[in-house]
Amino acid sequence: MWHQETFLIDTPGRSAISVTGRVAQCVQRAGFDIGLGHVFVDPTSASLMLCAHADPEVLRELEGG
Repeated sequence: MWHQETFLIDTPGRSAISVTGRVAQCVQRAGFDIGLGHVFVDPTSASLMLCAHADPEVLRELEGG
């Protein structure tokens, strides 16, 4: 069994945006308790960063602050 969803996020330019809530909603709608998830980020100028329980200082450092 598999499930696929697509969502778009408009950005104001260079920024860090959390998609955790959106991905969690997709997983909840799929009804899975266990499995493997793939998040595809397009275009190639975008990046996906995974930070579990990251200190807010991490984001400041990444943004050059």
